[in-house]
Amino acid sequence: MSPRLRRFLAVLCGLVAAGCGHRARPRPPRPHIPETPAGVTWRLRGDRLEFAARVTPATLGGRPLRPPAELVLLALPVASPEKASGWNVPERAREYLRSAEEHPVGAAPGDGPAWVEGAIDLARLGDAPAFVVALAVRDRASRSLPSDRVPLVPAAPPPAPAACRLVPREEGVEIAWRLDEGEAGPDLVARVYRVDGPPGPEHWSAVAEGPIAAGSVIDRAVRYGERPAYEIVTGRPDGGVPQESFAVSCGAVAYEDRFPPAPPRDLDAVAQAGRIRIFWRAGGSPDEARVLIERQEEGEGRFEPLAAVPAPDFFYEDRAVEPGRRYRYRAAAEDAAGNRSAYAGPTDWLAPRPPAGTEP
Repeated sequence: MSPRLRRFLAVLCGLVAAGCGHRARPRPPRPHIPETPAGVTWRLRGDRLEFAARVTPATLGGRPLRPPAELVLLALPVASPEKASGWNVPERAREYLRSAEEHPVGAAPGDGPAWVEGAIDLARLGDAPAFVVALAVRDRASRSLPSDRVPLVPAAPPPAPAACRLVPREEGVEIAWRLDEGEAGPDLVARVYRVDGPPGPEHWSAVAEGPIAAGSVIDRAVRYGERPAYEIVTGRPDGGVPQESFAVSCGAVAYEDRFPPAPPRDLDAVAQAGRIRIFWRAGGSPDEARVLIERQEEGEGRFEPLAAVPAPDFFYEDRAVEPGRRYRYRAAAEDAAGNRSAYAGPTDWLAPRPPAGTEP
C-alpha cells in the first residue's frame, strides 16, 4: 500500500470516528399518552350514573403510567337533549376536550388490563338539561384520549318493581315481578341482570328483558348445578345511556335438575318366534339418557324391571319369554340425574310364538 493511500485511509477513518463534524438531531421522546379505556358501558340507574370499562394501566407505547393514575369522567353540559347528539366524530373531538369538565371517579388499576366499575352521583355533574359523557385515564404527566362520547339526558327514574321471585323451570329460571298498581307505563320494560360471580362484562348485559306487563321472563342460559343470583330493574327505551330504576335484589336460587324427561312415544310390541320385540319413539327431551323397560306377566300383580336401554336406541328384544304365556310392557325415560318420566303404555298382552322347528 502506498504512503499516499495509507494517509488517505487514516484521514477517512478519523472523519468517520468523529462523525465528520456533524451532530445528528436527537430523537424526540415518544409521547406519553395513557391508553383509552375500552369497552365502556354506561347506565343511568336511579340517581347515579354507573360505568364499566376495561382499563390498561400503560401508555400507547406500552410504558407504565406515572402515579398517581386515576379514571376521570368527562362531562360536557349542553343546552338541550338535541344538542347532545353528534359529538362522537373526529371533527368535534378538540372542541369536546377543550370544553368538557373532569370528574375523578376512582384510581386506575395498578397491574395489567382490568375490568373496572364505578359510579358518580348525577348531582356532581350539575343541573344542565343534557350532557355528553366519556371516560379517560389521567396520570401525573398526561390524559388519555376519551372513550366514545355518548349523550346523557337526566330524568326522573322509572318506578322500581315492588318485589320479585325466582322459580326454577325445566327451560331455565323464571324471574317474576310485581309493580305497584298504576305504575306500569306502556313504555316500560323489565331488565334482569345476573349478579353472582366476580365483576365482569356479563353483569352489564341483561340476561332477559320483556314488557313490564308480562310479569315474568326466563333466563334460558343458566345451567344445572349453578346458583344464580339476580337483580331486576325497570327501564325505558333509550338513544344513549340506558335509563333504569333503582335495582331490586331477587336473591339466589339453586338450579338443579329435578325435571323428568318426556316419556317415550308410540310404545308398541310385536310377538315373534321365541321373543317379543318392544319399540318406541324418543320423547324428545335433550337430556334423555336411557329408557327403562318393565314387564308384567299374566297372572302377576305388578310390573318388574326388565332392561335399561341407552339413548338413542329405540327397541328391545325380550328373549326371556315362554311360549303359551302372555306378557305386556311399559316404558319410562330417565335422565342422567335419575329423574324418571311418566310411563308410556302398557302394551297389549302378547304371547311369543314357539321357536322355529318346535311347532307341532
